[in-house]
Amino acid sequence: MTKIGIYSELYGGAGLGGREYIVAILCEALTAEGHKVEFLHHLDELSPEQFADRFGIPRDAVALRKITTRPPLTLHNFFESRKLRRRWNRALNERYDLFINIVHGAPARCYARRGVLMVLFPFFQPFDVWSGHALEGRERSRLWVLLRHLYHRWQWGGLMRSYQLKTSISAYAQLWTKRRWRVDSTVIYPPADSSFAPGQKLNRILSVGRFSGFRIAGLSKRQSEMMQAFLAAERTRLPGWEYHTLGGLGGWPQDAAYFESVQAIAKTSSRADAVANATRPLLHELYSTSKIFWHAAGLGDDENKHPELMEHFGIATVDAMAAGCVPVVIKKGAQPEIVEHGVSGFLWETLDEMIEFSARLAADDDLRGRMSKAAQNRARHFSAQVFIREFNQLIQPVFEA
Repeated sequence: MTKIGIYSELYGGAGLGGREYIVAILCEALTAEGHKVEFLHHLDELSPEQFADRFGIPRDAVALRKITTRPPLTLHNFFESRKLRRRWNRALNERYDLFINIVHGAPARCYARRGVLMVLFPFFQPFDVWSGHALEGRERSRLWVLLRHLYHRWQWGGLMRSYQLKTSISAYAQLWTKRRWRVDSTVIYPPADSSFAPGQKLNRILSVGRFSGFRIAGLSKRQSEMMQAFLAAERTRLPGWEYHTLGGLGGWPQDAAYFESVQAIAKTSSRADAVANATRPLLHELYSTSKIFWHAAGLGDDENKHPELMEHFGIATVDAMAAGCVPVVIKKGAQPEIVEHGVSGFLWETLDEMIEFSARLAADDDLRGRMSKAAQNRARHFSAQVFIREFNQLIQPVFEA
């Protein structure tokens, strides 16, 4: 029996989202294959029952292991803090035959027998950030900065070599992993939820994405802008249509304030609403009955200056397509890897285009029906079954090495 640890550096206050769905699918599949699997996390309130129910997997498919947070690396006591971090890393993953680390930021060093790094997106450039870090109130010589830069490049190289397999969740993430981290990775698309299926379709537009008030860290799904766009168009371009936006909501005050602002906008219409931490039955109902799916992460942001603010893949988009919703999504990030423009959905660059494409679908049910079927066919390329098959193919050489 192989002992497997899956780590997602999810801290208290954050809501469960697409990253944790990847964990859930891995836990379910690897447990079914006879492996002993643990999900390593930092959430005080998370229970196995809550996690399993949230993502629709058997409760015996996941074992949780709560761990302490990673010790900070401080400059005033650099060598001592490095020692503490090394001890923490060993305690984190040394016990496993296989350690899977799903990250946005700097990964923990792998001390397990084998390691797999899944890069959701590289949120920072380690050489620039680490080498330029300043001591409080002190200036440094160019030689000091150069030596520190070289030291961190050496450390970073060793950290990356501790993982035998490095993957990215999209070609978009792969490109920026190479640019920012100087690491080659293999694309493996994350799994979408194949349990979502079409039902009796109604004149509904749906958005699904975590509610976040942060304008950094690449988390804003732009629910506020989409809600305002719907309200401006509901009487003239989309008469008789509804708009629902659902998403996870954690405990951070910024997120709660943002959700409340979106909810306040929705309350000005009887045909719009915003729901946080929706139950799976409600998600199933709205996916199955909605005709159109909207997504706007990255709206108004420069893809070259802030690539982290785009959608790094888009599991919710694929979930919607599997349920027969026609995606009308922003032409940024990894969304063009999912949606074939004019075939399985529409890609837009402005909110006016989003409304225009949606109005076209609303007025032409034959067009919407054809694109709905094409969307369902396209979604099969990103199923959990495909993800697990490709993951097992990639991991086999790692164990044989």
